[in-house]
Amino acid sequence: MSEQRYSSAKDRFTVHIPIFQKYLAPLAGSRCRLLEIGDCEGCSTTWLVENILTDPKARLDVIDLRLTDKLRRNVEITGRARQVTLHEGLSRNILRSLPFGDYDFIYIDGSHSTIDVLEDAVLTFRLAKPGGIVAFDEYLWDTAPANQLGTPKPAIDAFLSIYGHPSPHEPLIQVLLMDRQVWVKKLTDHVEPRRHLPDAVAIGSMPHKSPDGPSRSRLEGFLRFVIANDVSAKELAKIMPAFTGRAGSELETIDTFQPPSPAVNSMAMPKEHAEDEIRKLTIGMATYDDYDGVYFTIQAIRLHHPEILNDVDFVIVDNNPDGPCGAALKELGDWISNYRYIAKGGISGTAIRDCVFREARSKFVLCLDCHVLVATGALRQLIDYFEANPETRDLLQGPLIYDDLNNYSTHFEPQWRDGMYGIWGTDLRGADPGEPPFEIPMQGLGLFACRRSIWPGFNPAFRGFGGEEGYIHEKFRQRGGKTLCLPFLRWLHRFNRPLGTRYPAHWEDRVRNYLIGFRELGWDTAPVIAHFKAHLGEPLWSLVVSRLSEGTASPGEHITPQRAPQPSAP
Repeated sequence: MSEQRYSSAKDRFTVHIPIFQKYLAPLAGSRCRLLEIGDCEGCSTTWLVENILTDPKARLDVIDLRLTDKLRRNVEITGRARQVTLHEGLSRNILRSLPFGDYDFIYIDGSHSTIDVLEDAVLTFRLAKPGGIVAFDEYLWDTAPANQLGTPKPAIDAFLSIYGHPSPHEPLIQVLLMDRQVWVKKLTDHVEPRRHLPDAVAIGSMPHKSPDGPSRSRLEGFLRFVIANDVSAKELAKIMPAFTGRAGSELETIDTFQPPSPAVNSMAMPKEHAEDEIRKLTIGMATYDDYDGVYFTIQAIRLHHPEILNDVDFVIVDNNPDGPCGAALKELGDWISNYRYIAKGGISGTAIRDCVFREARSKFVLCLDCHVLVATGALRQLIDYFEANPETRDLLQGPLIYDDLNNYSTHFEPQWRDGMYGIWGTDLRGADPGEPPFEIPMQGLGLFACRRSIWPGFNPAFRGFGGEEGYIHEKFRQRGGKTLCLPFLRWLHRFNRPLGTRYPAHWEDRVRNYLIGFRELGWDTAPVIAHFKAHLGEPLWSLVVSRLSEGTASPGEHITPQRAPQPSAP
């Protein structure tokens, strides 16, 4: 609600205003048409009227099963009631009477049952203009007993999977945000067959629409791409034939990328020696210019887990010791006696976690991201678990708790999405912290623990960030261990980074790591190639292939993802 003059007892909207401002600002002052499904008391309605419907000819349709007096009164108070049309009844009936392709923004916050949310999503897709935005509220809602008919998440996931994944057709939507809300941009109304590429095709055989070369619009898009990615003249010579469909046999293929042999792992763990084991557990984290993350993670442990402080030491591996946070991270050790700062600027990305195990002085190691909070009592229980299972060969993880401190996920489902292998899933056995451990297929590496001497390490050819999902879990299994979820080992992860991340993240590194990891494990790499071809599209995929086949790209020549891949739930 923008002012106190409005009446509302259930304002759950204000927290989302920054998101609305970010994506809807271009509509302000235009003759836009907006649609809301479910509004209760008018919190979002009054904000949209005051901030977006500033053109007298802009319009807003509001659908609710029962239009409350508060909603009607709040709309009247805006002074623009004539721009708002209220519809009372079931959304599935009213949506069928609204004009196709007429809406610039649609906000779905009606019935939370799975079927109703899915029906709202499918019906509103046709109502949105190409380029229009559809936003879903309460993606993670799951409140009993109101959830007897299901929750929004399965419906939204199904919609994203069918409309957003380019198989068997070109994507119809682009995901803008996945958090407590999900925002998508409609790309087109037209369902076109996916233009498949052979798995080992030369980058020059990229499809094109005209035998005479690219259309003007495609050429303009291609030129914008070249400028945005600092494509060199040498790379341009390779990619342009790929774009026009006039490639010669001399062009390299993805199969020319041959990573170093994975047979030897350079990360040999120290053998266990009782004299080296000063503490029961080493808690380690790698960081790259994230002083705040390290500070609050460690201080939260010291504040809320005092019973284990004599049993643990902290190892901080700084991936950018010459950066702006290096000195402060080192000085933090002046205040914390069991804190060790390790400067490791020569190793980048995912494999830096190996250094945590190399530097550990305990038989057991807990490695976590430098922006993770651990549930009270969980660390004591983890130490007790290790003492009861001193020779365990398993990789231990725990349920990820969402920001509402209620919902959770326990594992990754082995599926591809948005340039990442793994989609968050939930096993109901993780609901009760008192339940026994259970086996899971894989998970992210925000928090994990194992015996120091059995840590298998990352392939020494890994470079940059990404590619570890599922890889490290399979290495444990191939060595006779399991990946277990310990329901008591609950943790909270900071996913949102409003100011962005300082560490480098490049598509070619991520693709390279996946190919190296899959080949090391003996897995088929065809799904890796197929996913990234579809996800990146042309000509970005061609540029990635070009740089992979040439080896290490020089500084400034990397291809940076538009956004870091995140789990679909949190």
